[in-house]
Amino acid sequence: MRTESVELTVLCLIHKNGRYLLQDRIKNDWKGYTLPGGHIEPGESIVDAVIKVVVKREKIFQP
Repeated sequence: MRTESVELTVLCLIHKNGRYLLQDRIKNDWKGYTLPGGHIEPGESIVDAVIKVVVKREKIFQP
């Protein structure tokens, strides 16, 4: 039997007032622009993970 471990994540396309939110990563493991996202915690739904990311990022995405 073959098994593999996985890490579930979400990426969110956030659009507001004609603007899009991108994250500029500076860590060596993944540099450059990406969509905001995060890990899905054990027992957390995909929808709840997306809501968590949007609420967290919305605080910094002000006109």
